[in-house]
Amino acid sequence: MTWEEYRDWQRNGRREGTIDCAGLGTAGETGEVCDLIKKFEHHQRTDIPREQMLEELGDDFFYKTWIMDHYGFTLDEVIASNVRKLETRYPDGFVKGGGIR
Repeated sequence: MTWEEYRDWQRNGRREGTIDCAGLGTAGETGEVCDLIKKFEHHQRTDIPREQMLEELGDDFFYKTWIMDHYGFTLDEVIASNVRKLETRYPDGFVKGGGIR
C-alpha cells in the first residue's frame, strides 16, 4: 500500500473525531512504544516482541498520518523537512555534542 492509498483508506475510516483526537491519539500511542522500550531496558525483558512493536508503531503512524493530512502535508514533505533540519543541526552527523542548535 502506498502512502496515498493509506491516507485515503484512513480518510474513509475516520468518520468522527477532530484534530485534537489525532494529537491525543499520537501522544498515547507514542507512550505505548516508549513503554515497550522501557520494559526491555528496565524490567529485564529479554526482547521486545517484534509484532507488538510493529502494531504500536502502526497505531502511532495512524494518528500522525491524520495530523499530516489535516495540515495537507505529504509523507515526502515531512521527510524532506526533517532531513533539511537534521542536516543543518548535525552537519557532521549524529556525533555526541555535535548539534548546532
